[in-house]
Amino acid sequence: MKTLSEALKMNHTLTKLNLRLKGIGDKGTQVLSESLKVNKTLINLNLCFNEIGDKGMKILSKALKVNQKLTELDLSANRIGDEGMKSLSVLVLVFEWTGRPICPDCVQLIYVLEDAVVDCFVVHFC
Repeated sequence: MKTLSEALKMNHTLTKLNLRLKGIGDKGTQVLSESLKVNKTLINLNLCFNEIGDKGMKILSKALKVNQKLTELDLSANRIGDEGMKSLSVLVLVFEWTGRPICPDCVQLIYVLEDAVVDCFVVHFC
């Protein structure tokens, strides 16, 4: 993860990155978040199925406050609980179930409700 993170810091062309099922966890999220703070080209990042928990989400949220380019982040099937979602809620301006942006300045958080379990699916900053 460290090598990828360093490459993302220097990246000037990559706009989409799929890290699905890479076992990143909270520790890897720390390393990845450092690169997201300086990356200016990545607009789509898939982090689903990576065992990211509350600690990782808190770290990622801090990076997202700095990153102005990322527009879509898939966090489905992780272990993000209430505390992790609270850290992200600072960035959330609009909760919308349809996934369609209401205005060009909105931030939306999409939840999937399945068997009474709410799972963070995609964060879309438009």
